[in-house]
Formats: sequence, C-alpha cells, structure tokens
Amino acid sequence: MSVPAVKVQAGKPDQTPAQYGAVAPDGSRWPLNQGDRIGWYAVTTIYPTIQSEGALAGTPMTIVRLQGCPVACAFCDTPETWALPADSAWQTPERIVAQVALPWALVTGGEPPWHDLAALTRTLRSQ
Repeated sequence: MSVPAVKVQAGKPDQTPAQYGAVAPDGSRWPLNQGDRIGWYAVTTIYPTIQSEGALAGTPMTIVRLQGCPVACAFCDTPETWALPADSAWQTPERIVAQVALPWALVTGGEPPWHDLAALTRTLRSQ
C-alpha cells in the first residue's frame, strides 16, 4: 500500500496539529473528536492490567483504548481500532474516569494523539 506524502509545515510549540495544517494520509483532520464531539472520546475498551513495558513495568494500571486512527500503519497490532465507531461508543471524560479503578491510566489506541486529549487528561489528573 502506498501512502502519499503529506508535507506539514513546522508549527509553534503551542499550536495544535490542526492550527498548522496536519492532515492524516486519508485526509482526516485533527482532532477526530471535533465539532459536536469535542470533549467526547471514541472508546473501544477500558480494562485493568499490569503494565509489561518500560519504566512502569509491573505497575497495575487501567488501559483506556481509544477508537479511530487515520494513519493505519502496516505494523499495527490493533487494526480493529482504525474506524470511528457509532455514536454510542463516544464517552465523556467523566464517564471514562469513572471506569478507571487503578491509580495509573494508559491511554492507547487507535491513535490517541488524533483526539484532542486536553479534557480527558485534565479529568484523569484531577482524580
């Protein structure tokens, strides 16, 4: 599969990808949760686990797997998370946090940075 190159002008550190014109290979624009879905997140699953990688290996945490990925990497281990879901799968940060039972949460995907994560991270940190 050939993906056309998309030239993205370098942005300032305080700009969102949308402000400097970031576009995914399929033409999707950042964030995926825009318009009437701003502040809502497409959630695939939320479940407790033990982290198995990195500096926090062995730490109990909750996985928050978001849905939606406009990049579709050939090496992806969760291609079922690429498509955006029906409206019923979108959740508020408060509803997501209510399902996080452990002191650590790992937000994964899909491609989480293609969501505006501000409201979710703010809500998670406040708990």
